[in-house]
Amino acid sequence: VSEEEIRVLLGNRPRQRDLLIEFLHLIQDTYGQLEARHLHALAAELDIPQAEVYEVASFYA
Repeated sequence: VSEEEIRVLLGNRPRQRDLLIEFLHLIQDTYGQLEARHLHALAAELDIPQAEVYEVASFYA
């Protein structure tokens, strides 16, 4: 999964940190799982630290 694929998946949704959980659900629903490459691409797209994305994903997993 590339950053471009995540960008397309998110569509015209605002790139806001408070939508992180919603985006994680969207990725999981689309790909059937959350992999490191998904989390990396999402962090880049939202311009937030990868650690933050990993923390949220692992907390809700």
